[in-house]
Amino acid sequence: MPQSRITRPRPEDEHSPAFIAGELYVSASGGDGFAVEPCPERRVPVVERRAAAPATPLRPSDIRHHPVSALVGRAQERAGLVELLSQGRSVLLTGPSGVGRSALLAAVAADCAHLAPDGVVRLDGTGRTADDLLHELFAATHRVAGAAYRPDGATLRARLASVGAVVTVDDLEFGGEELERLVSAAPECAFLLALDRALLIGAGRTAGLAHDSRLEEVALEGLERNDAFALLERRLGRPLMGPERGWAGDLWFESQGLPLRFVQAAAVLRQRDARGRGPGAAGEWELPPMAQSAAPAALLAADLSAGARELLRIAIALDGQLPAAVHLPALTGAVEGADAVTELLDAGLATAAGSGESHRLAAHVLPVPDQLDLGSPFGPVPERPAGVVDALVDHYVWFAGHTGVTPAAIAAEAEAVLGAMAAARDLDRHDAVVRLARAAGPVFAAALRWGAWERALRLGAEAARRVGEPSAEAYFHHELAVHALVTEDRATAREEAASAVERRAALGEQTAAALSRRVLAACGAAEPVPAELAGLGELGDGASASASASPAVPATAELPALVAAGAGGGVGGVRRPVDRRRAMARRRMAAVAASVVVVLGASTVLSLQLGKGRSDGAPDKVRPTSSAVVTTPTDAG
Repeated sequence: MPQSRITRPRPEDEHSPAFIAGELYVSASGGDGFAVEPCPERRVPVVERRAAAPATPLRPSDIRHHPVSALVGRAQERAGLVELLSQGRSVLLTGPSGVGRSALLAAVAADCAHLAPDGVVRLDGTGRTADDLLHELFAATHRVAGAAYRPDGATLRARLASVGAVVTVDDLEFGGEELERLVSAAPECAFLLALDRALLIGAGRTAGLAHDSRLEEVALEGLERNDAFALLERRLGRPLMGPERGWAGDLWFESQGLPLRFVQAAAVLRQRDARGRGPGAAGEWELPPMAQSAAPAALLAADLSAGARELLRIAIALDGQLPAAVHLPALTGAVEGADAVTELLDAGLATAAGSGESHRLAAHVLPVPDQLDLGSPFGPVPERPAGVVDALVDHYVWFAGHTGVTPAAIAAEAEAVLGAMAAARDLDRHDAVVRLARAAGPVFAAALRWGAWERALRLGAEAARRVGEPSAEAYFHHELAVHALVTEDRATAREEAASAVERRAALGEQTAAALSRRVLAACGAAEPVPAELAGLGELGDGASASASASPAVPATAELPALVAAGAGGGVGGVRRPVDRRRAMARRRMAAVAASVVVVLGASTVLSLQLGKGRSDGAPDKVRPTSSAVVTTPTDAG
């Protein structure tokens, strides 16, 4: 596998990551982590409603692999879903992997193109929480002039209250109350959500609906026999002949009509035709036994090109995620990376994921949880080759640090990047995890993929602990504090910032410790400061003295305020653990006390800055004094 060259992380210039979170401006500060300050007047974002995007016509080259092209025998379900959505009702579409949820969602989305004033918004649920999806809905329906911007919770709810769109979300990874929160946050939208309940249950996640749910569940089942045969013949390009019909009938019974199995069966028959054993060939009709036909991945993989086989190995290392085609020449050595993806799609070994812009290995190609009793067709899963994983990490470190690549382009590869981190962790390549987490984390943040950002930080923090890099541990605690602060979890932000201050001070990293103290200051005091500690404010230090002398200037003003070029939108991730280790705060009391000087001085400055009004009266600007009050343009949508 070709080795990718490695370059230094992004330099501190106009390409450095930066974004606006609510009333805060967050910018990279060298290798020490993000700096936080009140959003300067000149960077206050202008937000406008985006007109509904017209449906994008398919190119001829897209037709074969577009999900709608595989839609057979779903006319009744398709019409029923459109009818429910046209009434403003929201639907949860469930069914096993390979049943055709993505194809049906794509078809219904096309049918609903002109149903709602804000059109159709298609989102990818892979790796996303409810908050992630709500912010993606905001990004899809609003245009922001200026730096990448993510509104606070109150502003988000106010902005989404008037959005009227049909919203489809495929491959959801949560259920229960999170589903209700997603739907209720945009009351004028009709949602069509799809998930595989069995996979959620196998992963220990809530998969059901709340008892008073606003969602109506529609369970998608396999195809009728004639429809399954029609799909098989369409993919095969000829009618079924002779014993093929009996073989296909046995497959229909065994698979319960799952469309994916018939896509794979067509690939098996095409493979057989190519070997001269199809209709009209001399000799017996040789059809694979049903055990092999029902799980044909190993059979199909045998005929793949070298580039496609290498892509299959990479996808197994990434837990099923396929890198985007643009990366494949560097990763596989194939000149035309898209050809390898096409081979896997034609063979039914890969399928479109989420909104159709990325791909994953198909169901049953990778093993799934044991309780589902679905094993790998390859037998024991091959160990992730260390060389493949190392090359993936090196490539994505280079990619994340390349100044010619936008944060949005890097964030589009978030699942593959996170898969590379997880693979390196599983191989005890903890130093590689630290490198990739430090390279990709800030870019995920600037691209507003905050779920992916948090996942990268937690993987990095654990790897730094295992490899024994205290400076890297302190860095990740600082970044987790910034993440918690901008997601309005101030209690966690205080704990993480206090931990970063303590660690950096112990290491003698004074500049980095000062940066973490400023994040702690931005969190505000957890409780009233005791009088005996308040007196420490008179002693001061360089930072607090400066803040006291110049109250109109934020404590972080001396740090560079940098804007990412081409920052885009999108988010994804996992939930933080419920246990926040509150006892950690008590153990770090000394660090917090040492930071009281900065908290007293800098938080006062931050409060003064956040409370300042503006006099320009621009209705579409998100102002610190009225971030929860939204003026919606009359020509929206």
